[in-house]
Amino acid sequence: MRFLFGLVLALSACALRAEIPPLLDEAWTNYVRDIDHWAFTETTHALDATGKTTREAVMRYDPSLPYAEQFTDISHNGIPPTDKQVEQARQRGVARGERLERPGGEENDAQPRVVLNGSRMLADLEHATISTENSESITYAIPLHAEGGKASPMDKFQTLVRVSKTTRAFEHVEIHLSAPMRMALVAKLNQAAFTIDFTTVDPKFSPASTRLTDHMALTMFFFKKREGGHEMVRSDFKRVTPYRDRFGVKVGPMRTIDF
Repeated sequence: MRFLFGLVLALSACALRAEIPPLLDEAWTNYVRDIDHWAFTETTHALDATGKTTREAVMRYDPSLPYAEQFTDISHNGIPPTDKQVEQARQRGVARGERLERPGGEENDAQPRVVLNGSRMLADLEHATISTENSESITYAIPLHAEGGKASPMDKFQTLVRVSKTTRAFEHVEIHLSAPMRMALVAKLNQAAFTIDFTTVDPKFSPASTRLTDHMALTMFFFKKREGGHEMVRSDFKRVTPYRDRFGVKVGPMRTIDF
């Protein structure tokens, strides 16, 4: 069981963002500046309803390598990957390269996006409001809008982003289902949540996303319940120069965190 989330982030230097709350704007800018400069090892645990690990996969990501080599499949449940799994990792890198290298497209769009099972929503940073605030941080509630004005299941999700007043950087992102929704004629989603936690890897740079989770609970055929999720932990960080900057030209790429 896997609930697919994606958080798609893009930046354009010419974008007008004057209405974004200053602290959120600075955190966003810092995050985009550093995100593609980290190579890391990502360990993913599939979890059952009790939080027990049912599967483990280890992947190395290095954005300084040619696109086809950026994702290296290391192991699955302690066993080396199959030829098929190695090829899937290679294709993942190739697809990333195609997104980043094509002229125009989303990588030049200033709006961040949230993707849920293929449904794409724009995160409206300019209309973010303060949800909570204390002496150390501010948590913003960020509206989501369907691209092109189309209806989307993301209308039932709430996005909260906590920003540190000290580091002026992201600390925590949470997207959760605010009300049950029907995903198909035979499936009803009762609970869903996606989170990102940020940790300072090097004090010279903005905190990096180091822990990502998703969790879901749904009912199938009106009576069969399924529940579980994933935890992705990133470690062994290394500062690198992105492959996309190999010609000395920096591009505002689409950044995607997929589940």
